[in-house]
Amino acid sequence: MSMLPYHVPKTLKHLNVTSALTSVQELLPPLNGNLKKGECGRIGVVGGSLIYTGAPYFSAITALKVGCDMVHVFCPAEAANVIKGYSPELMVHPSYDKDAIAESLHRVDAFILGPGLGREIKTLSVVECVIESARKKNIPVIVDADGLFLLAKNLNIIQGYEQVILTPNHSEFNRLYQSAFKVDKIDKGKIESGEAAWELANHTGCTILQKGPHDVITNGEELYREESVGSPRRCGGQGDLLNGALAVFSYWAIRKNDSKPMISAGIAASQLIRWAAKVSFERNGRSSTASDMIAEIPGLIKLCEP
Repeated sequence: MSMLPYHVPKTLKHLNVTSALTSVQELLPPLNGNLKKGECGRIGVVGGSLIYTGAPYFSAITALKVGCDMVHVFCPAEAANVIKGYSPELMVHPSYDKDAIAESLHRVDAFILGPGLGREIKTLSVVECVIESARKKNIPVIVDADGLFLLAKNLNIIQGYEQVILTPNHSEFNRLYQSAFKVDKIDKGKIESGEAAWELANHTGCTILQKGPHDVITNGEELYREESVGSPRRCGGQGDLLNGALAVFSYWAIRKNDSKPMISAGIAASQLIRWAAKVSFERNGRSSTASDMIAEIPGLIKLCEP
């Protein structure tokens, strides 16, 4: 098991020599006049509810700002018009119908599952349907938030699917780990070192991006600990931005035949979003929000262009 640190720059003047610049740059597909719409990625977001409409929007718009071509948002009807009103650039489907989502697979290169999804038991069938359908076509799936809450009730849904990335925060990770290993408590040292994340990734066969002061990224074989400092601000929505970046980078990494695409996507996404948080905080201070972070992404991506 290896432990390798990756550092985001402390100041913008150091960008040209940072691994953040390199890790993102290595995944960027070249742009040219021969590309067709959709070739840089079509992302599907399954999430949203009457109360939580911001989360799927943040994931979707981040995917566009990172550089994918199209984003489909699948949400309940009561959330659809609100999400449509946030941006005309999103294709919003007002349904959690499993058949409709499954039929969309030919239009989606990566799924984000969970932001604002809600915790009703009936949505578990949606979670299961998306993952099973994606697995058949080898489509990467990013699972977060309420998707993780539901998965903790049945981890068999994702067992052995290498194209899944789970992105738990502290409480979500505890819930998943306790479900996997049938324990009541987790050793604090194992969490801080990343060993617990490594164990969970090894157990499930998925990639884990454990969010925290230092993100941990592991596929159960390799282990990476993100040492960079992002922002001291802990505003809502940052995890949703991470999901959007992860979905795009995972598709790009697979397209480039990366030997460890989910790990490469995790490293690039973690660094980019921490970088955006840092620059946003330098500009806005404690008033920095997820929307401010999104506004920084285009400039950072431009700096990463080969």
